[in-house]
Amino acid sequence: MSIQKSKNIFLKFLILLIIPMNIILCDPPNWDENGDGVLDNYNDYEFNGSITAMISSDEGSTSYASEGDMIAVFVLGEQRGVGLTSLVPFGPYQGTYQFQMMMYSNQSSGETLAFQYYDQSTSIIYDLSQTLEFTTNMIEGSATEPFIFIFDPNTSDDVYGCTDMTACNYNTEATSNDGSCEYPSENYNCEGDCIVNMDCSGICGGPGIVIEDECCISGITDICGVCDGDNSTCLGCTDEDACNYDSSALANDDSCVYPETDYDCDGDCLLILDCLGECGGVAEYDQCDICDSDLENDCMQDCNGDWGGIAYLDNCNECVGGNTNDEACLGNNYILPLHVGSNLVSFYSMPIDNSLDYFLSSNTNDYIYAVYGLTNSAINLGDNLWQGSLDMFIDTEGYWFKSINTTEIQIENVWEVPNDLIYNLSSGANLVSFPEDITLPLENAISDIYISNFDAIIGESLIAIQSDGNWVGSLEELSGGNAYYFILNSALEFTYTIDSLSLQNQINIPNEVNKLHVQSSLQSFYFIDNIELLNIEQGDWILAYNNGTLVGSRRWSDNIKDIAVMGNDGSDYSIGFCNNDDTPKFKILKKTGEYIDLYGDIPSWDNLEINFINLFTDNSGIIPLDFKISNIYPNPFNPITNFNLELHTREFIKISIYDLNGKLIDSLFNGYLDKGMHSYSWDASSFTSGIYFISANTPERSISQKITLIK
Repeated sequence: MSIQKSKNIFLKFLILLIIPMNIILCDPPNWDENGDGVLDNYNDYEFNGSITAMISSDEGSTSYASEGDMIAVFVLGEQRGVGLTSLVPFGPYQGTYQFQMMMYSNQSSGETLAFQYYDQSTSIIYDLSQTLEFTTNMIEGSATEPFIFIFDPNTSDDVYGCTDMTACNYNTEATSNDGSCEYPSENYNCEGDCIVNMDCSGICGGPGIVIEDECCISGITDICGVCDGDNSTCLGCTDEDACNYDSSALANDDSCVYPETDYDCDGDCLLILDCLGECGGVAEYDQCDICDSDLENDCMQDCNGDWGGIAYLDNCNECVGGNTNDEACLGNNYILPLHVGSNLVSFYSMPIDNSLDYFLSSNTNDYIYAVYGLTNSAINLGDNLWQGSLDMFIDTEGYWFKSINTTEIQIENVWEVPNDLIYNLSSGANLVSFPEDITLPLENAISDIYISNFDAIIGESLIAIQSDGNWVGSLEELSGGNAYYFILNSALEFTYTIDSLSLQNQINIPNEVNKLHVQSSLQSFYFIDNIELLNIEQGDWILAYNNGTLVGSRRWSDNIKDIAVMGNDGSDYSIGFCNNDDTPKFKILKKTGEYIDLYGDIPSWDNLEINFINLFTDNSGIIPLDFKISNIYPNPFNPITNFNLELHTREFIKISIYDLNGKLIDSLFNGYLDKGMHSYSWDASSFTSGIYFISANTPERSISQKITLIK
């Protein structure tokens, strides 16, 4: 269990023991070296509790403490907590000083807690008479009803004086040390006599030593034996392997000189010279009688059997070029149609030259102005000149092509890519290709052995999620020329199932995606779980809006519950589309032209987020039934926590944060709120660890919830 500086704890046991009080005169104790009011080594303990206390000399009527005072708690002399003075801002003790202290233990209960009080005005530490029995999560006292430590600072049975038997002024009758002890100087007794040997310079206990009949006062010699020397009289090269080894040197002066690798100190090669004349070199003559050391560049036979020849196998697997006098066979031409906005594409055929410039050489009208991969991109600077980190296309990856007009890409001399490509996929979102010019149902394209790794597959305004081994959603098939996001819950080495058996299930006419919105490269999805209850009919549309801008559409048909909602990706066509934390609104467009507004508890938009919602044709289904703070998450937190405020009527609301002492430390909102659910967050970056309270107040009611900040 990790220790927190403060947590919700309960009172278990209280033991009041009356024992004689002791006092100690001292400088400020080192109970809290960093001054934060918390035990410096609190992480060493597993359990904790708290106490809010007041020091009083008159049975609890008034506080004796003042600013700068401290209390500490001990178990058998080991410090277990510290508390600093805190001015009470409210209640019956307003304006007085109290102590808030966390107490720590490695036992859940049973240890006896003893307390000491430090009075800064007198520099005296008092042993307090009351003790407590520790119980984990205990809370003792509060700002309005503190635990009272009662004592009389003027009463003591102690006799003050020097109690240290080793001191020169030891007082045998003293029972409490008053700090007056006096001690002899080092190496002397209380009578001033030297009690150790005199050195050669006459200093009691001095360091002086005799070297060659002279007194070395410092007593320090270098490695050469010279008093206060700098080792310079015996420096040299002490490495026997060096060419300039000095057998008389006692200290190495870094002057050693070594032969080059594979050579001796006379410069002679210790190995064999290769054909390039290099000592120990690896160069040798190859089949073409060329001497070099580049093994990757060794003379090889080409496909025509010629050493060093340049003949090669073309895409038709024929040996061409070199001494064959044959030319390579030609590939096919490839046309990729594009619509306005963002197009999610991949390539099932590719040219030998897979550069972006070659692929987009037909973009002479500059309709295509940007291309994005999962982690790279390129921008059209004009005149079909491209700049960016994306400079070539990969057969396993997908891309977003952004176009300002309907157009097509013409790619010449392409070859089919293998349909058994291996995809090394990571956990999370992967943007991948579909490597075959066919359309296959999902269940035929993706083997059942991979199903458990998938959370969802996303295409252009389409999605399929995994549910108990079945694909659910508007995406029912995969097609060549399109790309898809594979959302995985674990890393996977993946290959499509494209064989003679699966090809028998290909779809000759792919399903057309009907949409009224412009496709963006950023999109999230909302599944309407209760869509059948909305009186929707075949052919009706579900529409999504962001402040009046159409950002999503889906023509409803049986078993389709999802709708894609577009995000602002920075392009002109996406102006008004959703940004993070925007909340879309949904409508039904009937075949008759009637619009029906839909209401619900709708999560805010976030790219590639998948949400499940219920919608209603009136807002009665989403009005909270009570006034409450809910869904606090995370809690404990560091440094940001989120929460909802639920209102069943329009109210004037104050939302504030208080500390454990009831002190207002932050204000989040002050004004009128409509009925419904409202989301807030609190950033506690500038506050210390501890227990805090979220407070919501109306003119008639007040509610609060405890939160814990751990740093």
